[in-house]
Amino acid sequence: MKLFSYQLPTSIFDNATHEFTAAFSETGVSLEGEPVKFDGRRKYSGYVDAINEGILYGWVIEETDVSRSLWVEVIADGELVTEPMPATVFRNDVMVAKGTSGFHGFAIKFSLLPTERERELSVRVSGDSYLLPNRLRIPATTSVKQKDPQIEAYFDNVRGGVVYGWAWDANNPNNSIKLNMYIDHEFISTSTARILRADLVKAGKGTGKYGYNFEIPERFFDGTTHNINILIATTKQDARNSPKSIHLGVNAVHHFANTRVDDTATAFYQLPAAISVAQDAIVPIGISGVGVSVIILSKNGSHLLEQLLGSLHRFNTYPNIEVIIVDHASIDGTQSVVTRWQETLNVKLIKYEANHSFSYSNNRAVEQATGEIVFFLNNDIIFCQDVIPSLVKILDSPSVGVVGLKLLDILYNNNTIMPPQVQHLGINFSVNRLTNELTPFEMKSSKATFGIMHSPIVVPATTGAALMMRKTDFISVGMFRENYFYGYEDVDLCLSVNIGMGLNVVCANNLAMLHHRGYSRYNVDSAFSARAGKNAQVLRQRFGAAVRRRHAASLFNGDSSWSGSTLNIAFAVSEASMNSDKADFFTAWELGDELAKQFKWNIYYLDKTLNWYDLQDIDVLVVMRDDYDLRQIKNAKPSLMKIGWARNWFERWPIRPWFRQYDLCLASSELGRNYLAASDGMRSGVLRIGGNAERFERGAPVAEYSSDYCFTGSFFGHRRDILDALEPSNVPFEFALYGYNWEKLPKFSKYYRGGLAYNKMPEVYSSTRILIDDANHVTKSWGSTNSRVFDALLAGCLVITNSETSSAEAFNGLLPVYHSQDELEDLIVYYLENETERKILSEKLREVVVREHTYRLRATEFRAQIRDFFCEKLRISIKIGAPGWDKAYQWGDYHFALAMKKSFERYGHFVRIDVLPDWNGPASNSDDVVIVLRGLSSYKPKPDQINLMWNISHPNAVSVTEYETYDHIFVASHSYAQELKSKLTVPVSVLLQCADPSVFYPCENSELYHHKMLFVGNSRNVFRPVVAAALELKLPVDIFGSDWSSFVPPHLVKGDHIPNSELRRHYAGSDIVLNDHWSDMSALGFLSNRIFDVGACGGFVLSDHVHGMEETFSDFVVTYTDADDFRSKVEFYSRNVEERKRKASGLAAIIRSHHTFDNRIDEMLSVIQNSEKAKSSTGCK
Repeated sequence: MKLFSYQLPTSIFDNATHEFTAAFSETGVSLEGEPVKFDGRRKYSGYVDAINEGILYGWVIEETDVSRSLWVEVIADGELVTEPMPATVFRNDVMVAKGTSGFHGFAIKFSLLPTERERELSVRVSGDSYLLPNRLRIPATTSVKQKDPQIEAYFDNVRGGVVYGWAWDANNPNNSIKLNMYIDHEFISTSTARILRADLVKAGKGTGKYGYNFEIPERFFDGTTHNINILIATTKQDARNSPKSIHLGVNAVHHFANTRVDDTATAFYQLPAAISVAQDAIVPIGISGVGVSVIILSKNGSHLLEQLLGSLHRFNTYPNIEVIIVDHASIDGTQSVVTRWQETLNVKLIKYEANHSFSYSNNRAVEQATGEIVFFLNNDIIFCQDVIPSLVKILDSPSVGVVGLKLLDILYNNNTIMPPQVQHLGINFSVNRLTNELTPFEMKSSKATFGIMHSPIVVPATTGAALMMRKTDFISVGMFRENYFYGYEDVDLCLSVNIGMGLNVVCANNLAMLHHRGYSRYNVDSAFSARAGKNAQVLRQRFGAAVRRRHAASLFNGDSSWSGSTLNIAFAVSEASMNSDKADFFTAWELGDELAKQFKWNIYYLDKTLNWYDLQDIDVLVVMRDDYDLRQIKNAKPSLMKIGWARNWFERWPIRPWFRQYDLCLASSELGRNYLAASDGMRSGVLRIGGNAERFERGAPVAEYSSDYCFTGSFFGHRRDILDALEPSNVPFEFALYGYNWEKLPKFSKYYRGGLAYNKMPEVYSSTRILIDDANHVTKSWGSTNSRVFDALLAGCLVITNSETSSAEAFNGLLPVYHSQDELEDLIVYYLENETERKILSEKLREVVVREHTYRLRATEFRAQIRDFFCEKLRISIKIGAPGWDKAYQWGDYHFALAMKKSFERYGHFVRIDVLPDWNGPASNSDDVVIVLRGLSSYKPKPDQINLMWNISHPNAVSVTEYETYDHIFVASHSYAQELKSKLTVPVSVLLQCADPSVFYPCENSELYHHKMLFVGNSRNVFRPVVAAALELKLPVDIFGSDWSSFVPPHLVKGDHIPNSELRRHYAGSDIVLNDHWSDMSALGFLSNRIFDVGACGGFVLSDHVHGMEETFSDFVVTYTDADDFRSKVEFYSRNVEERKRKASGLAAIIRSHHTFDNRIDEMLSVIQNSEKAKSSTGCK
């Protein structure tokens, strides 16, 4: 007799009864005996652990198939109170006890209405009747109030991504209250209330040092509302005003909120591309290969080492490893733990008698390591998988320099009720809402990271808590930098490998370890904040410029590789609704639709009626209305790009006080672009309105909308050409009129068919033969083509327009144009009676639209317009000393900076001028280059930017120490540049003042501005020497400037100010323009900018003498030495007109050839482009 056994397939456990028989496989003859009945009921094991903070915890396994993921549901007193939820949370205790993967836990968030009776909760396997052991009794529910009247705790508000509040103990004011923050019932962090608040002092709350704040993690800024709860840590009671429901992230209408269901696929988060090693990242057990040195630092962490070494021993199969433990003077039995494990593992111990930095201790350990690969581990790591073979396999790729892995967060030691959350999926960069600086952040589980939680991905950096790399690479990049102290060493190392060596950093999120982050979170010393700030500055100095450019390129590319997100673009519109009658929304929506589809950017709409100035998390603002006040913006990113898109009212845009704050202005016509560009040298481009070729594709006529010709537009009480140009009763064809308010006009009322939603317009245009375009008075002469023209032509309808400019610009004159009622009616009749010609012409025009005017093309054009801002070109700020924008036009430095701006922008760079209050504003953190026109105010340079000083005045106000904080010094004096070179280590170059030939040039009819003698300048409460000399000789000098009343008769002062645009006329129209220098500038060889401006206009200059004049201007600037010489020179050049003209002509030639802003910016760009901070590639596509 032989026995046999057969493993039943898991599919047989289906909660049904089955019968089994057996037969010989060769003959098919059945074995003797009755069929065996088998109860196929599934076998489960599990437990309901507890309920904590509104979350029910437990675990469940199907014993017959432990790989199967189960779903569970909560029952209260026999009533189902939740939807089925997956039991897939990792449980370390279940993994150890059951020998499974551990992903069998559940954490179900739910709420029950308050009740005066006790409730019984149980958990059932969904789709089955099995109830998990341990039913919980829930006491009667009442609202939780602060029971301890001695502790006051308040949740004030959320501002800039930070939670603010205060807490104090009235009976013990020196007791610092600890508070816990929960978001959506998830514990986030603990904060101690010890921040000084003046309002608390004023309110009599002791010392006032009772404020607290919490920084909200980046993952919650997802554009949705979250529940934020602040609890007193000791009592678990709510702070007053807690919880709050707070909207975090973009506060605008998302594009796909207005989209059909079948369009929403393009709304999904765009994930970083998985690394190519993903397919073979898990390798066979028992693989051997190169040596791996596991390096662990510890200080009084014996219990952690015990867990770490025990888990390594349990899970690791990689044989060729050594473990190096660096101990920092522990007194907790660490030595005995190491000694015990040396019997089992290859463990080495390095002992220090004091605590050293993370960098120092790891570097010394690597010097003693024998492995070709080093694996840095925190001592609070626990293995839960066999990860070392797989990590080594990833490092086999020559393109990979560093590899880390997913970390699961254990917030409370040995607490099996609270399951570990995903703590780490790699490190990315975002704008810190407190400092407005780009800061590393750990990616965790969230809606945005859902697709990368189980795949290896390329990231900028990965945490040093578990980081593996080749030893040779580690040494090559300089190891861990020792000027950090426990903070950002890992990020610096990864950036050194990534940016310095060009190798990938991989976070293998298909692998996981556990990390007791609670130890680092709660056991920091008092100097932690100061240390963190210093570490951040070191990182910014070393890599800030490169990270900033890569971050911007990542947003633009839509790949999230350095930003963790893609570009957020918001259109500011009149009304963000598909039911709107405002055309600007539909123009924005059509462009936004294509931007989302083609480039995977996130598109939003800011509704004028719904707080449209809140720009939290927006990267690009596109303003569709000229009345949008940029000065009212709040919560803006430092790197926000501000674009104005003018499609009408072109003349209103430049006169807005905030116009100069735009980074780019787009116009819907070439004429509009030219007009905007002429205003303060505004950077501008053309972006016409377009048509949607798919939406308005020719379709079958719809009887409801049938007509021969039609008009679509509204009447809002303003004059329109169509009111006089069309008399429908004269045209023997069917007319249809769509829009709003036409019923108020008798001659149109009988043709009026009402207003239509935008989605009905394709049917209207497919059901008529001719559309009349009535460009209104704010677009007609500018050549801005309305979207109805493109849409109707795409649908096969012929368009007749009243804008000859539009026909010329957009259609090369092919679009029929009417100028009068007779012309319009004749054109309508002609094309309706000649159908073949109508079709031929409409088809030609349709081809033009498809080829040149679709929104698909507009999206590409828009992307090209903004590419330079995010990619290749520099962002430059010019700091001027003007006290505010209201006075800026009266400051010469403003006009100087404006000329610099125009010259930089000829090379495509983006330039912002900052007046004194804006020098350190949020926008300053996004700059690549900072140029300080040094006057009386000093500036503190940021280490990650190229910092240049152009000293054009007041040289004695700058100390050697201040000069040394810059990367390069430009000096408007040959002699003083030489002096500085002998004192400074920073490079010094001569860069003289200059003129803007687009502002200062010879002009006709200058005699209308004739002055025999002219002086332009403010007195600054000083009797200027050259003016004093002229008055002593009783010469007729005309003065323009302020603060002269104490020095000269009132009739000599012709005005306080001459607009910069008018100065050239006065300079060119004067016989003699007087010039002098402030004493400190004269002594150090600084030449006045007035000489350059007057000379560029062809004016004649009489000036006091400054060293270096002859070398710069030859003899074309006439100078005087004393009063007699002044009199002599004035008399001579007043009589000798031709000689005066010769001098002026010679000076003009020198300045226009060698001393323009273009000349100076060429020299400055040469220095900038040779800077190491400007050399990093962005990786833009």
